[in-house]
Amino acid sequence: FYVSLQSAPSPQPEQAMNKPSDQAINIIGSDNESDFTPTHIFFVGASWGSAFYVGVYKALQEKYGWETLSKMKFAGNSSGALFATGLAAQVDWNIMEQTYLTLAKDAVNNGVFQKMTGYHDAAIDVLTNSKNDPNAYQVFNGNLFVGVTSFFDEYHVILSWSSSEDLRNTLHASMHIPYYCSAIKKIKINGEYKRAIDGGCGRYLHRFDDRTLVVSALLGGDIQCVPRLSVMDCFKPKMERYETIKEQGYKAMMQWNGRYR
Repeated sequence: FYVSLQSAPSPQPEQAMNKPSDQAINIIGSDNESDFTPTHIFFVGASWGSAFYVGVYKALQEKYGWETLSKMKFAGNSSGALFATGLAAQVDWNIMEQTYLTLAKDAVNNGVFQKMTGYHDAAIDVLTNSKNDPNAYQVFNGNLFVGVTSFFDEYHVILSWSSSEDLRNTLHASMHIPYYCSAIKKIKINGEYKRAIDGGCGRYLHRFDDRTLVVSALLGGDIQCVPRLSVMDCFKPKMERYETIKEQGYKAMMQWNGRYR
């Protein structure tokens, strides 16, 4: 897979790609918690399983506070990109929860086929205010990293935008599953406007450095759901399971021992 980072951030993607996937860093013996405080937090795409991320989000806000979180970078694919967006904008966890629940209830009540783009659009409004504020994108430049996939399977991480519309279009692309979502606009990748779809189609996760905390509602995360979510938990919203899955996310983050895979 190919990774393109637009602009020039401090993380080097080549280093992240060459890092063995099974490498573990265990620094829990340190007296200084900042020794294992994440530099980046990456949310893996999980569709409706991202109820798990609501709990993680709440725990992050309680565990670190906005002062420490403001020094981190946030990234994600697909639904994970929405949670990264909320953290980059310092949106309170209660608002993040209501955003998820609104999406889920719309899907349950009105269906999903060819409707998800409209639901995503409403969520992006809440988290970015980018329809009302033409300069909203500036808050996210260099702080938010959004994974997308262009034809055929090239994975790109977008971290800089020139307008609020560009930001919105990138978030839409990261969550775009053809036929499940409706038509979206091209986005700028390496100086060219291209069609892009769900970031998870090109790469499951991305580590920027040795202290990238990967959060996954499924597999492969430093923080992941135990017991494991089923495919059906992710396939459609299960409102009766929401509080349980959310609590699993909260506990997993609060109990994290500083170990990176």
